[in-house]
Amino acid sequence: MPVFKSKDINSKKLFPGVLMKKGIDYETGSKSVTLGEINLSKGCSLPIHTHTVEDCMYIVEGKGEMYIDEEIYPIEAGDQILVPAGTKHKIKNTGKNPLVLVFTYPSVKVTRTLIE
Repeated sequence: MPVFKSKDINSKKLFPGVLMKKGIDYETGSKSVTLGEINLSKGCSLPIHTHTVEDCMYIVEGKGEMYIDEEIYPIEAGDQILVPAGTKHKIKNTGKNPLVLVFTYPSVKVTRTLIE
């Protein structure tokens, strides 16, 4: 199926207060790209991690901080983020509302290596 409705995609709890919806990936028939959404509750974060491929994100709503290789960047709705392959990164919701982001990477079998 080429169209994946948000209401039909199951959420997966990654960490406390962090939910992921991944509609396009290996399991849904994609051969070369992954696309999904992450929702971080107020005060929650993804821990520092790396991927073997570039990771691109678009902030849909909310605000927070993006940690990329020792630097901290303020982020908010409308921002686009590129994390190079192998780069340590972390995202934290510092706002009053959920932080919602869309992510994509050029592969269907990507691992997340936790650093902390």
